[in-house]
Amino acid sequence: MLTLQEILDIACRHLTPMADAMVRACVQRARDTGESMREPTRPRPTTKAIDSYEIDFDDVDWERLMRENSDTRWNHC
Repeated sequence: MLTLQEILDIACRHLTPMADAMVRACVQRARDTGESMREPTRPRPTTKAIDSYEIDFDDVDWERLMRENSDTRWNHC
């Protein structure tokens, strides 16, 4: 199993909304448990990375996303 620091290091390699959420979750968890971690370092955002945050929420197929995200059979042995 990955340590909290390893998860943070992996998330810091990416400039996506999901990675941002994972960094925040790791930092919060470290605060809650008192675990010490190295300071997260992230690459500088490029114009492309900043533009990728522009999401047209009216154009998202929410029903399909919900169905795909609720399938947990691959998480079980």
